[in-house]
Amino acid sequence: MTEREQQRLVNHRLAVIQHAREVTGNVAQTCRYFGISRHTFYVWLRRYQEKGLEGLRNMSSRPHHSPNATSAEVVGKIIYLRQNYHFGPAKISMYLKRYHDIEVSPHTIVAIDNAAHRHAQQALDAGDPAETTWAARKGLLATGACEQCYRNLMRAALAEGNHVAFEATYEELLAVTDADDGPDAISYLEPETIELYERATRRRRRQAG
Repeated sequence: MTEREQQRLVNHRLAVIQHAREVTGNVAQTCRYFGISRHTFYVWLRRYQEKGLEGLRNMSSRPHHSPNATSAEVVGKIIYLRQNYHFGPAKISMYLKRYHDIEVSPHTIVAIDNAAHRHAQQALDAGDPAETTWAARKGLLATGACEQCYRNLMRAALAEGNHVAFEATYEELLAVTDADDGPDAISYLEPETIELYERATRRRRRQAG
């Protein structure tokens, strides 16, 4: 990291601390505003109180990112920004670079969703619907309306015999699709999703009859 980049990082962290002190008077509100955790805020605050501006410099010589992996901390930031601000991959990438000096490609953010999908599928194959649900929800938090994730949620509900959750997930998907693509949401669904829903509906009718 260059000295100029270090100074920009220090200025940002100081602005966060001052925002909590002078603008909101509330750490939780400031953390939501800047997209950071309260733990991160208090780390910065403690370092600032102990060492002043020098304490706000990046103390680690370790790179913020690896060509082969995305740290759990970065994944947590991505999910937080998706969940609380509904940022897309490109905006998350820009935000992390500007405010945290973390370089994450938008393709990496999409890859997190893909990894969540693979994990969900593996959990389904292993007969673990609860783990499937967890992984699918993480994928949705990372990138938003991923239809594969919704299908995995629907399959997990079927595996548990929870038809209420199955219908609720399908309705949630329709609502998201409706918001994105207009009123005729079903026509925008992928054939695999429609087939999954219709097959489950037919089976339930046979069981009821």
